[in-house]
Amino acid sequence: MRYAHIDNGVIVWERDYRVSPDPATLARKAIVPVVEERPAFDPAAEVLDGPATVIEPTRVVRRYVVRAKTRAELVGDVRQARKTAYLGQLGEDAGDFQNTVGDVFDAVIKKIRAMDAAAPVAEPEFDAMAAAIDAIKAGNPRPA
Repeated sequence: MRYAHIDNGVIVWERDYRVSPDPATLARKAIVPVVEERPAFDPAAEVLDGPATVIEPTRVVRRYVVRAKTRAELVGDVRQARKTAYLGQLGEDAGDFQNTVGDVFDAVIKKIRAMDAAAPVAEPEFDAMAAAIDAIKAGNPRPA
């Protein structure tokens, strides 16, 4: 358990104790337990911010608050999911690709489809790759 020594409303130090110290010693030396309050949240749509430290008479509380993810965070999640799915399909090492690999594939596929529409050519390998990319995009749509 974690404890904090409080002096004049300020945390002087914090320590972890394997065995809880004697309550009388704690009270005499102004040592109080440190607790965390983490509310339940949906990691797909929300994040925990904090903690804010609140010194109460009998404990120190680390309070987290839940907030909705920003659009940028949601887009980042989609990009990461797409990247992971693309890498799984292509068998590459995750460290070798930029986070924008999905956007690059989208541009390449669009260009090739436009060229194919102008002069159709049977390319089964391209069609299979394009179908895999479409499936990944459908499973990880961009937020509105």
